[in-house]
Amino acid sequence: MSKYGSFVPPPCATGDLIQRMLVDRVDERRLSVGMVIGTTESKRHNVVSHGYRHARGEGRLNENTIFEIESITKLFTALLLADMANRGDAGDYEGLIRSRILDPSRQVASESAALQHQGAGSAG
Repeated sequence: MSKYGSFVPPPCATGDLIQRMLVDRVDERRLSVGMVIGTTESKRHNVVSHGYRHARGEGRLNENTIFEIESITKLFTALLLADMANRGDAGDYEGLIRSRILDPSRQVASESAALQHQGAGSAG
């Protein structure tokens, strides 16, 4: 446990809520021809899918669909930052993130701050 307390993630959305979100994004807003969301909570894994691999309506998506990943840097940076925060190694990251949102031109000096900056999605 860190000096800031332990991080307790919020509960995962239910399968029904995730399904409604996917229908909204795929069928109604047409943001994609298909999407898959996977959640992990405790020792339980849940996969919810909706749509197809191709706009032609071919290849229904499911938990075995293979996707090409473009970039996972921000995901891993955010996970690393959360782990550092749990161990007390990240320092006052909330203040840094708030100040970056208020003043995006602010320079980031330390390694920990650079990780926090990237994990917040405001770095390359």
